Amino acid sequence: MNIRAACFFGVFSIFILGSIQQAFSQTSQGLFEYITPAAMQQIIREEATLLGKERNLDGADLQTRLAGNVVSLTKRFQKEVERDPGLPKSPPNGLTAMQKKNFESAIRARVAKLLRDKNSFAGWQFLPDYNDRILSFHSDISVAKDGLLKVKETITIYNGMGESSDYNDYNPAGSYTNNDIQRGIVRDFPTKYLNKNGFWQNVGFKMLGVTLNGKKANYQENSLDNGTRIMVGDADIYLPEGIYTYEISYETNQQLIFHEDKDELYWNVNGNGWVFTIDSASCLIQFPEEASIFENACYTGFQGSTERNCFSRQMGPNRILFSTSERLVPYQGLTVAAAIPKGILLPPSENSLI
Repeated sequence: MNIRAACFFGVFSIFILGSIQQAFSQTSQGLFEYITPAAMQQIIREEATLLGKERNLDGADLQTRLAGNVVSLTKRFQKEVERDPGLPKSPPNGLTAMQKKNFESAIRARVAKLLRDKNSFAGWQFLPDYNDRILSFHSDISVAKDGLLKVKETITIYNGMGESSDYNDYNPAGSYTNNDIQRGIVRDFPTKYLNKNGFWQNVGFKMLGVTLNGKKANYQENSLDNGTRIMVGDADIYLPEGIYTYEISYETNQQLIFHEDKDELYWNVNGNGWVFTIDSASCLIQFPEEASIFENACYTGFQGSTERNCFSRQMGPNRILFSTSERLVPYQGLTVAAAIPKGILLPPSENSLI
């Protein structure tokens, strides 16, 4: 290459770089103007998947970590981009096709770098984690006209090796090595509540069955002062390291709230008694076909919290899905609420416990 060509190439490169930097340094709305949240989430998923392969993370483990964190990570990456003068912003006249391509490449490179930085807000979340924990907790709830709830909880756990790891060391919230899973899991169901008038109220509860990895599992049902405890597992069999999926099915009634202007299901999805982190929690509620959900809310955190690290998606007039947007730490839960017009559900009688 001769000197003139080299100079021309250098000037051309500076021009392109300058154009990109100009695009990078204007308004703070560039990220979600040119890359939608869905596209940003896809970039995070792709880069995290590559990182997972590098670190030999289990595929199911990786997907549940993403499911529980990709929404919050997208928001954090947006803030990171908006604060960083070296990353794209929106120029007054929009981006050219080449600038858009460079824009996405710069975002992808930044995401990849932060995911690999153990000290970043994102990086520590994708380190090998040998703690016992709940990978996903999903509840399917079908509401009948007479107020009976049929519930199936699908709980996928990871039983680790009881060893510490980088995840414990780099977790900014601090983390001890959890090795509490031994023979199975324990699930508590409260059946006594204080109602809106300040009186204790009992609700009905009936176990239907438990499976482990699709096969019928042994369990014991014990009474508590305020409910029922289900202990799943065999007393003389310890679970080897690995991933296990439990399905707990039961019926309950007297759970609905009959307001003057609406009927509501207010439900604590996973309970606040787990000593494990929960990578993702979700709940699908289905009312009778003629119902139409017109109001909903969700909350996360410790008991009584009003934090909303969660979101909802209506799957039809009478069906709604709630999901957490970030991992739950021990003793945190997901609480959801959905309301329909009056006239579809039948108020219970005082002696209608199942």
